[in-house]
Amino acid sequence: RLRREEVRASIRMSLRESHLIGPEDEVFRQFILDRLAEADQDPYVPPFDCLRTYAYEGSGSPAGSLSSLDSSCLELEPVQPVSNPRPCLMRLTPWYGGIEEDMIF
Repeated sequence: RLRREEVRASIRMSLRESHLIGPEDEVFRQFILDRLAEADQDPYVPPFDCLRTYAYEGSGSPAGSLSSLDSSCLELEPVQPVSNPRPCLMRLTPWYGGIEEDMIF
């Protein structure tokens, strides 16, 4: 049975060894390739960036597809200048119980 000190020493040693392994190391590359292969074989792992996802995206929605893949066929309207560059602000003080002086910055 391992003592607590031995477990701590083992953890410290494994952390030290893991810092020695970098992206250039073959063990690191093989680990990444193995994880990629696992993710490629699992159909339930996100991201779902394949044709089956984009084929039905936006169908039935009034906005249509939000995908950038479909945006190249849209005709852009000229941008209108904003008449009031300041956003409309509404005082929330009465709703949150504060007093008017608390809201002055």
